[in-house]
Amino acid sequence: MGLLLGDTHYPNLGLTAEAVRVTEEALAIAARVAEADPKNQTAKLDLAYTEAQLGRCWLGLRAQEAAVHLRRAVGLAEQVL
Repeated sequence: MGLLLGDTHYPNLGLTAEAVRVTEEALAIAARVAEADPKNQTAKLDLAYTEAQLGRCWLGLRAQEAAVHLRRAVGLAEQVL
């Protein structure tokens, strides 16, 4: 949903603040799922994907914030691979 609302690298609705808000909500849900079952590799990948989505939403606005989420995404993905 965040990509459609306001990912600055794709055609979108121009609602970047809403994209960030929705993706942060999705990130909170993904984190709870991953924490509930630390051995669930799919949940970790979902969390990594959502971190990456949030990073993409921030890319055109706040590069430092984007970098934090993109690094987390890579770290989570590396745990699974």
